[in-house]
Amino acid sequence: MQSILNPKLTTDSTGKSFDSPIRVVVIEDIRELREGLQSLLNLTTNFKCVKSFGAMDEALRFIEADTADLILTDIGLPRLNGIEARGFCAKNFPNCRLSC
Repeated sequence: MQSILNPKLTTDSTGKSFDSPIRVVVIEDIRELREGLQSLLNLTTNFKCVKSFGAMDEALRFIEADTADLILTDIGLPRLNGIEARGFCAKNFPNCRLSC
């Protein structure tokens, strides 16, 4: 698959191929929602849930800088929520986007 905006472009600014699925980490404290999001993402060809966690602090201990392209998180997590973690993620995972 090529970029829609520029058909000659086949990689993004980090060198990741547009043919590769977007690697997603899901952080959600409600197990049913977390598992449902994982299943939904893995049914598509454009996304792949590479890891999931029930709490942000747990996730930040295990996520490596090159683990994901997108971190999908709940705003209302216990202890450390998605909004509070934005600065840490921006500093430690500069090529990864965080969506709350």
